[in-house]
Amino acid sequence: MNTKKQHHCPKEYLIEGFVNRFLSSSAEIEEIANHLKSCLHCQFLSHELKQFYSIFDEASFLPVPNSVLEKIRQIEFGRIAFTGISLKPVQPLNGHLAMDFRSKIVYSTQNFYQKDLVDMNYLPTEKSEILIRVIQSLATQETTFYVYSRTKKLYCNIQLRLDATKKIYQSDCCGKIELGRYDIRSLDNKIVTVIAGQ
Repeated sequence: MNTKKQHHCPKEYLIEGFVNRFLSSSAEIEEIANHLKSCLHCQFLSHELKQFYSIFDEASFLPVPNSVLEKIRQIEFGRIAFTGISLKPVQPLNGHLAMDFRSKIVYSTQNFYQKDLVDMNYLPTEKSEILIRVIQSLATQETTFYVYSRTKKLYCNIQLRLDATKKIYQSDCCGKIELGRYDIRSLDNKIVTVIAGQ
């Protein structure tokens, strides 16, 4: 019988804290430093985190483009609203090209009839689910969808048929769809059909 103690890697957030010198416990710091000497996986993670924060720090000193500042100003003045829509498959996907999803507004900065709002950062939770992040101009109602899924065929070059209009919208390879003027509330609890790209 093997009585050797199993050695576990530290949680990723602890390695991140170690890289950024955010850890206050000297015992944790020493434990992670010793672990990094012998674990290639955590050495790689530590190296990636150092590179990321190095790039992040350099970028923070670069001037912000005017287009970004304008977008921030629009958000500050309440001229842009954000909405999250969750799509859950009505039936198992089973590899079909056309798939029906039940839609539900899960978050909105607009004054919708909100109930049981959830944190959009934790959706989708299943490979078969889709999250739509909606950005809408309050002045013009011009609407842009950003379609996210853990399954590429559910966001990349898809066609989206919305129940309210039956019009078909096409996404680009990153899941972006320009809808034009659209009433987001009309999508709540409706069937949305996704036609997978070829």
